[in-house]
Amino acid sequence: MLKTLGKALYGLKDGTIEAPIRLVVPLGYGFTEAGLPDAARKTTFEAARIAEKFGAALAYCNVNYLGPGLEDKEDAAKKAIFKNFNLSRVIVADPCQNSVIEARNIKKAFQRTKIVTPSVIVVVCDWPHARSTRLIWNKVFLFSLIKVKSIEGEWDKTHLVPLQRSLPKWLVANILRHGALRILGTDWVAKKQYTQN
Repeated sequence: MLKTLGKALYGLKDGTIEAPIRLVVPLGYGFTEAGLPDAARKTTFEAARIAEKFGAALAYCNVNYLGPGLEDKEDAAKKAIFKNFNLSRVIVADPCQNSVIEARNIKKAFQRTKIVTPSVIVVVCDWPHARSTRLIWNKVFLFSLIKVKSIEGEWDKTHLVPLQRSLPKWLVANILRHGALRILGTDWVAKKQYTQN
């Protein structure tokens, strides 16, 4: 029931992904001792598939607050997925602490490439993230058309961040974040970081 209600509110399935796509981004979810969380594996795979299909650049960010060495393991796991695809360009942005910093860091990394700001960007995320993802990316990339492709991600009960261990917690966290983005703005949300046990 909760999943059905959540999908109705936050499940933006974008079936209108068409050329010309210039940039595809898989949202980051960190890394656990068990490996990439399910949502991270699925968003990374789907972003690589879309980037290959449309000949677009792929840019991604790793998470830097979960513990020593996990950022490097996350990076290696994502690169292992990318090897299965023929990607024209992969851009690694500076690591992030939350979704606002992630979008800002990817924008900076893209600007460093000296390529013109992309006109169409596809961001791949889990469905509870979809609405706030669209809001964040529209504010960061003001002159780009943002398309959000949502996937179904399972919740990792061993994740280091308690909010990412179950659908109810994650859905509530995303609803609260969306409200904070609307009321307090991206600068306020950018200062927040998830906490561990």
